[in-house]
Amino acid sequence: MRKSRYKKVKNIRFILLSAFLLYQGLFSQVQVEEKKTVIPTWELGLSEENPAFPGTFANHQINRKTHPYPYKVNLTQNKVDREYLGYWQENEFIQVLITLEMGGRLYGAKDKSNNHNFFYWQPTVKPALVGLTGEWVSGGTEWNFPSSHRHTSFSPVSHRVVHNQDGSKTVRVGETEWVNGLRWIVGTTVFPGKSVIEAKIRLMKATSLNHSFYMWATTAQNINKNVKLIYPTRFMTNHGETQYNIWPVENGKDFSLWKNTANARNYFSVDKGGFFGSYDLAKNVGTAIIGNESIVIGKKFWTWGTSPSGSIWDTILSDGKGPYIEPQAGAYANNQPDFHWIEPEDLKSFSLYFLPVKSIGAYKYANENKAFNME
Repeated sequence: MRKSRYKKVKNIRFILLSAFLLYQGLFSQVQVEEKKTVIPTWELGLSEENPAFPGTFANHQINRKTHPYPYKVNLTQNKVDREYLGYWQENEFIQVLITLEMGGRLYGAKDKSNNHNFFYWQPTVKPALVGLTGEWVSGGTEWNFPSSHRHTSFSPVSHRVVHNQDGSKTVRVGETEWVNGLRWIVGTTVFPGKSVIEAKIRLMKATSLNHSFYMWATTAQNINKNVKLIYPTRFMTNHGETQYNIWPVENGKDFSLWKNTANARNYFSVDKGGFFGSYDLAKNVGTAIIGNESIVIGKKFWTWGTSPSGSIWDTILSDGKGPYIEPQAGAYANNQPDFHWIEPEDLKSFSLYFLPVKSIGAYKYANENKAFNME
């Protein structure tokens, strides 16, 4: 009798476990779809026919190496609906858009549980003359290699989809740039049953000469007077490390609160730490960026500031959607412009993780699996 009951209980447990695993399989699947997405766009004029050399060109001073890329400085006031080819990645928790014709930019990411965009998701595409060849757009996450606002940040890139054995799906984007023959690939992965995004980055030198480089992932996040910047450091510095400031409170003012930075400014974290990001204390949502602290040693944020001279960029770049900040993750360097060497046929590889955070307040720690607040 006891054996019979035990067998029945065992069978029930097996059935329940099988049903649970089936449920997980049905509702934890990752979807990826290549399709065109319409985004209102301020049109660019024609690119210059001939590549630009250093000097004065079209009333713009060119002091950087852009050849053989053409310079693109012809902005217009024409706003049209334009289709962009991209990949939509999605599971039950998050939704991600990667735009292939904007340099492989991670255009936006949304937490589906509360419809919070944990990256700044631009409703329009409005170029400004910020990039190495002129045109540049803000928002999402930009892959800056081998230098800042690279030549092709607003150009098509190569791409493919990988279906992984664990059920995750990866969208790979990349290119070999023409100036020095440096190659990069970013594989953005969404996993079943997880809200984290992994961006695996590979940097390569395919020619016989070594070359200098830097690699920064420039994210954009929504900002307002209630947002707190979360950087685990005791000190911040500026470009070139010529000035140091106590973080977060100095002279009675808490600079981790965005509202207290009036003018455009860069902050670079001095101390090591494997995470950083921001948190909206009023909306109770935030974003964490995570990386190996021995490789991703750069933790920066840039703001246009709260003054009128900063607010004007809301219209220049964001078409009136509101302000944003740029938390930036730097690999192999903790400051800008801080370049390192990549040797012939060398391969450098590391991962960044992007995690939406909610309902816990300003978090004190984060890794690729979780964030928590110890208060």
